[in-house]
Amino acid sequence: MPLLEAVGKAAPGDKQPLPHRVLGRTSASVSILAFGCGSRFLMYEEEEKALAALHHAIDLGITYLDTAYAYGDGKSETRVGKVMAARRKDVFLATKIPDR
Repeated sequence: MPLLEAVGKAAPGDKQPLPHRVLGRTSASVSILAFGCGSRFLMYEEEEKALAALHHAIDLGITYLDTAYAYGDGKSETRVGKVMAARRKDVFLATKIPDR
């Protein structure tokens, strides 16, 4: 199923509505679309809206999250952490650290 078609048909509760691939050598199966927790995620001034957007993305089948401390000086990781309290088993979480 083409990606845009899969996204268009996605609905909360669908089982893997988006295509998945094995991530490198990890053997982890992740959605081919990621949720980037940088600038667009941080544009939400109200934290509740940001958390709702992330929950909605996971509900629609996005299982790969990308964040970093550098995104909003820790704001992104803090927000992601609040969602992970309830959804950690649902996603593959990637983060990055600043240079030493």
